Amino acid sequence: MLFFHQLKYVCRNLVKQKTYSLINILGLAVAMASIVIITLWVKYELSYDQSFPKADQIYRFTEERSTPDGVQSHFARIAYNHKIEDQFPEIEARLRLAPLRYATFSVDDKKFNSDKVYFTNSDVFKVFDLQMLEGDTSTALKHSKSIIISEKIAQTYFGNKNCLGSTMNIFINHVEKPEIFTVTGVFKDFPANAHLHIDLLVSFGDFDKYNGWAYNYVLVNKNADIEGLRIKLSESVDKFHGEENAKYFKFHLQSIKDIHLHSKKDREIEQNGSYQSVILLIAAAVFIFLIALINYVNLNIALLFRELRYLKLCRISGASAVHILNLQIAKSVISSVLASVISLGIILLIKDFLDKVFWLNASFLKNQESEMFFILITLMVLILVLSSLPVFFIIYSRIRGNKLLFKNSGLNALFNPNNKLMFRKLLLITQFTVSFVLIVCSIIINMQMSLISSNKLEPENGKVIVFNKVSTPIRNRFDAFKEELLQNPLIKGVTASMETPPNQILDGSGFEISGMTEDQKAKSIYINPVDDTYFSFYDQKMLFGEDFPPFVEGQGFDNYIINETAMRYLGYDDPKDIVGKRFKLIHSMLDFKDGTVLGVVNDFHYASLHHKIDPMVYFQRPKFYFSFYVKVDSIALSQSLAKIQEIWEKVYPNYPFDYVISDQLYQESYVNEHTQSKLSSGFSIVAIIISFTGLIGLSTIMANRRKKEIGIRKVLGASTYKIVTKLSSEFFSLVFIASALAIILSYFLMEKWLQNFVYRINLIQNWWVFLLIFLAISGFVMFVVTFKAFISSRINPVDCIRDE
Repeated sequence: MLFFHQLKYVCRNLVKQKTYSLINILGLAVAMASIVIITLWVKYELSYDQSFPKADQIYRFTEERSTPDGVQSHFARIAYNHKIEDQFPEIEARLRLAPLRYATFSVDDKKFNSDKVYFTNSDVFKVFDLQMLEGDTSTALKHSKSIIISEKIAQTYFGNKNCLGSTMNIFINHVEKPEIFTVTGVFKDFPANAHLHIDLLVSFGDFDKYNGWAYNYVLVNKNADIEGLRIKLSESVDKFHGEENAKYFKFHLQSIKDIHLHSKKDREIEQNGSYQSVILLIAAAVFIFLIALINYVNLNIALLFRELRYLKLCRISGASAVHILNLQIAKSVISSVLASVISLGIILLIKDFLDKVFWLNASFLKNQESEMFFILITLMVLILVLSSLPVFFIIYSRIRGNKLLFKNSGLNALFNPNNKLMFRKLLLITQFTVSFVLIVCSIIINMQMSLISSNKLEPENGKVIVFNKVSTPIRNRFDAFKEELLQNPLIKGVTASMETPPNQILDGSGFEISGMTEDQKAKSIYINPVDDTYFSFYDQKMLFGEDFPPFVEGQGFDNYIINETAMRYLGYDDPKDIVGKRFKLIHSMLDFKDGTVLGVVNDFHYASLHHKIDPMVYFQRPKFYFSFYVKVDSIALSQSLAKIQEIWEKVYPNYPFDYVISDQLYQESYVNEHTQSKLSSGFSIVAIIISFTGLIGLSTIMANRRKKEIGIRKVLGASTYKIVTKLSSEFFSLVFIASALAIILSYFLMEKWLQNFVYRINLIQNWWVFLLIFLAISGFVMFVVTFKAFISSRINPVDCIRDE
């Protein structure tokens, strides 16, 4: 009976104070939904590559290189077939995955490209424990021209029929006619939370020429001493590269479980995640929980002081302090349960927008119902415990025994609204500080992303359609493709290059230049073959000299154009002094001819802003044009694409029309930064909503509690202005302290985050951002508080005093 009485009281109390109840419950619901999503996403990110049965024993073998002039690079793949498994007994097996680049596949009349195709051998079954749905692991990759395909590829291109024995044509780079391969197996798709994904695996067989660049994975013994193995590897470099060259190389072993979040090596097999994003989200979850909890505690305590008269009457009527405490706990339980239910609804509503809005793959929410309930129950328990403690202290201090007088000592004094140093002010400062930090960080991240957006290598007008990683037969007919395109008025320009922006250019070469010094003979310089119209296509200006003339196959000379950084790298400060100088690239695998520096082009960001602008030499060599670019009017994009497809199918009938818009390449390059930007903005909005709704509720309660004071002041002659100033000054001091703390914290956090970019905004020069945020947020806070104070000051003082 007592339980139903308590339940009835709580429900009536929630309805009676519906505004404050709604603020409390919605604030908790939004916070809970955010924390559940963040927790599940962080768990998903940390689970990468854990699904491999031997994950603890799998390591990636990488190689760090340096050139005689000190240029260092650390590649995720190895250029040579280092048989390290023969040198160290700790290694049970070594898997090599050599990318099959620039290849096209056909099954019957279906053609497709894939960048997830690798030459390999049967060690893939031993290292990754590849699960075969069709075929046998002992024979699947044993014979030449055998191929195994993923479950996804089998369903897409073979349907429900048995794939074994079916044939697949592969147009391998450099060949006009396809090679015919036999499907000898179908393997289960790699899990989504793996650092690599594979569509097809091709047996090395007779294709020994592909034994060059490959990703190397080793399987070590369960009881192997990994640190000892790393030391032995570092000491054995001379066995693989010779004593003379050993100083330029260093071997590394990287745990497969560290690749996704902790690896940013050159030529990664796929785009990795970011440990910073994980830390950012964990911090956001903690901040949101703190804001919601402080908001909840402050409002509950303020409401509790409004109920003290009723609670004392209950005490006089015979209710014990335990019964009164149970009433408050029951209110918290019902509020948190309602908040949990609403939070589940929020998650269900927004999960389909996570990928579009926040760039999070919503697959991490699939089949996670039990985890969701566990997280919500944990949050409910934490909120109940942490929010009930101050309520317990207040009830214990003020309503106990037969004492009815309010006490203002001990723990009770911490929460008394009339106490100028009450603990709740510290909670408010903490809440405002956290909110301000989230807002400041969000704006700084978005400013950096704006800097990134303004430094894309894109023409001023129009969209760029990119044909990436094209094979030799396609490259051989580039001139015909270009000529056909330019005859159409929808096409504004066509060009080509070796590397696609914003990929970092890692290819380099030695060089000769007239008057070169001894120091320059040991140096190398970055190279990028480009089409004749490359610079005009991207609106890049020559500082001095000329652009490329049309390339003539077999000409007895080479033309070279360098950027500003290369000019200074070669020892010149004025482009007029270097243009016309004799220049030649020196490469062991390429035949370059004597030529001259034709011109100096202005520095521009080819790669992402994570990398500095390197000294670059541009030259003409059509056989290295691995990427084509077509500029079209963005207004007529669909019509232009239709026309480009028509011309493509005419010039390249054996190859699929596979393109990407350049904007997508930049999005992929900055995917982690965009994710951080979206998340910081989203959770800043959540923090603002929770903080300011709580502020509205709290300021209303505080103003209502001081009605008697307001009435007495008005009777004694105080003006409305003085009353408003008196009531709002307390909040202003809290906002000022919170802003000062937030500026220091956000500056430290953002300065560290910006270190990831070579080119970044300067926080000192952008001091006005901090001032503007302080003025905007404090202005809004003061508006809310002042408005509530103004409304209270306009009430008839007689009514105020009588109400009290």
